[in-house]
Amino acid sequence: MGILLVDAVSGGPTGPGIVLVVLRTGTFASTIMEPLRSTLNLRFADAAANAPLFDEIPESVSTLFAAEFNFGGRRYVINTTPSPAYLETHRGWQSWAVLAAGALGTGLIGGLLLLGTGHVYRFEQLAKRLGENELSLRDKEAQLESILYRTPFMLIRLDRDLRYRFISQAYSEMTGRRPEQVMGKRLSDILGDKDFQAIRPYVEKVLQGDRVEFEREVHYQGVGTRFLHVIYTPEKDDSGTVTGWIVSMRDVTERKRAEEERKRAADAEQILIRELQHRTNNLLAVIQGIAQKTLSGPGSLDEARKIFEGRLLALAGTYRRLTKSNWSGVSLSEIVHLTLEPFAARTEIDGPDLMLSAKNAQNFSLALHELATNALKHGALSSAGGNVSIVWTVASNGGGSTLKFRWQERGGPPVRGPGQRGFGTSLLESTFRAVNFEYAREGLTCEIQVPLGNNEFAAPPDLSA
Repeated sequence: MGILLVDAVSGGPTGPGIVLVVLRTGTFASTIMEPLRSTLNLRFADAAANAPLFDEIPESVSTLFAAEFNFGGRRYVINTTPSPAYLETHRGWQSWAVLAAGALGTGLIGGLLLLGTGHVYRFEQLAKRLGENELSLRDKEAQLESILYRTPFMLIRLDRDLRYRFISQAYSEMTGRRPEQVMGKRLSDILGDKDFQAIRPYVEKVLQGDRVEFEREVHYQGVGTRFLHVIYTPEKDDSGTVTGWIVSMRDVTERKRAEEERKRAADAEQILIRELQHRTNNLLAVIQGIAQKTLSGPGSLDEARKIFEGRLLALAGTYRRLTKSNWSGVSLSEIVHLTLEPFAARTEIDGPDLMLSAKNAQNFSLALHELATNALKHGALSSAGGNVSIVWTVASNGGGSTLKFRWQERGGPPVRGPGQRGFGTSLLESTFRAVNFEYAREGLTCEIQVPLGNNEFAAPPDLSA
């Protein structure tokens, strides 16, 4: 079968006339397709006669692209499939389909239609243009592959039936699944029902034609939990009907962790500021109370100044120890030994190593300072033969634990009953809910009971000996 071209010419070597050109269809198609043999296999057939005019496609191979056109009152069908050489060097058929459509649209079909209007082109020029077109398409295809397979973004393409049509290399690596394990599968089959239900509202929205953007946590086997920024973009045909959607996912785990860390740091800073304000207010209130009681006493201003300095030093010592321990607590034994260190030879100290809270440590530091000062001025430590015994125990009860503290003086001057209430007595009675003074002739005894909080505990016994 062939094509007869008739064209009238007004001038030539022998004058006006008619030019007849006869083209064998097989030769014509073979010449047109020569530049594309490395990419396409072609079948060119007369639809009515069902007879191939040109056929390079084996019968066992299914065609993946088809086009029809009318020429000279007859209908022709063109089928193509990617060549084996193309499939060996490319990882997908989507880019081939674009190449086939472009090549045929501007090549064979276009050539036939142009010839049908009476315009004759040299086959060499047409083949050259087709070759240039193929090179341009291949270059664009290489760029597309570079973007799709090398970008760190995870890209997915799904159809309206929620089946995978494309996955990028980044998505394949993150999920640990090869493309052939995913392609054609439903979204719920790959994600699992739980994860699919979590994103179902977004899927329904994109299938309505809306762009969707959200972030979510996803657990990948072998990778762990990652935080993803996800964008769904609908795909639409010429009529505006949604045919599927493109998924773009970016791993933002490190950014989210940094944001959470900054938030934790900001929260911790606010807590620290509030705690500092609270402690500063408490300290100022304690200092104000000490100053008022000291300066309102019967002694001289110089004597009041010395007493005030001593009380501030006792308070400062407690705060230094609290700061050193990061406000986790101070040992009662440490407070007692440091307060009575100048009188170590005349004191007996016995009790478990108990960690006190900041508040109780502050209260006991001031209380011991007042008891020691009073003993030095009026009690057992004011005479050479006097001594002080300090003993404490921890008793457990149904509601928690109670500290029982006992200060006992012996060997000092005879004790007289309480006269005018001084700062020390007022301090202890206002600080501790259960405090008792016994003014025995042989020496003063002070007993204090304090309920202990959950963060106050006795150290475990040393079993290493």
